[in-house]
Amino acid sequence: MFDWLEFTPLALWVKESWGWPFALTLHAFGTATIVGFAIILCLSALGVFKALGPMVLRGVTAWIWFGLLVQTVSGFLLLTTKPNRYFADVSFDLKLALIVVGIITTMRLGRALDTDAQRLAFRMSSSDRAKMLSIAMAIIWLIVLVVSKWVNPIIVEFGAPSSSGATFWSVALLPVVASICFVSLHLLNRDKS
Repeated sequence: MFDWLEFTPLALWVKESWGWPFALTLHAFGTATIVGFAIILCLSALGVFKALGPMVLRGVTAWIWFGLLVQTVSGFLLLTTKPNRYFADVSFDLKLALIVVGIITTMRLGRALDTDAQRLAFRMSSSDRAKMLSIAMAIIWLIVLVVSKWVNPIIVEFGAPSSSGATFWSVALLPVVASICFVSLHLLNRDKS
């Protein structure tokens, strides 16, 4: 279905020159940007970085959008090399679906931070909605990171080093991340009562 894309000059450039390492490096940078700033937002909403107010956190959200733009461009470059194979991979489809959920959650968090910025002017604390959305956003982007490792067999085909150990550890981290999230939610609910 996407055979034509695989043989475009752009796809051939990515496959046969320095395009592959360039796109993969950009993709890793975009991932680090998104996941790193999502975790900062989550920890800030939970009160770890109390000095960061909603106005600063809105700037952090802008960096997540920048990371997403980098991911989109670099991901498209990588996709051009084997589009049929990527779209046939269930883990790739899951990754794309989670990215959509991550985008929606990030947008909703941005709106909640706007509301919190107004609340801060009246010396009110961060809303529970912003806290919950920041936790959800961090979880979603971390899961996208883990699912991305499942797409690894496609990457290995192009000569990248195998990282089956990294795939194992990324899957093994899922329960750890889930536990951290449940503890965070428990602490939030305890604070309400």
